Amino acid sequence: DDLQNDFEVIQRQTLPHSIRYDIRLPEGKRANDLLNVCMRHSNILSFHETLPSMNEIFIEQVEHFNQQRHEKE
Repeated sequence: DDLQNDFEVIQRQTLPHSIRYDIRLPEGKRANDLLNVCMRHSNILSFHETLPSMNEIFIEQVEHFNQQRHEKE
């Protein structure tokens, strides 16, 4: 398992004494899978799960719908 290959890194931010990652879990992966990968490479200072907003879900669904529509054409 590898952070870059198995998970979608949305943002990486270097801070004075740490590095912060915003990571999207792919379908079928759990937060524990991510933590297991990270703990093999570093110390975890904190972990916060962020759920998508209704707006993000709506945009994702519209993009998915449009993609399917274009594939049928």
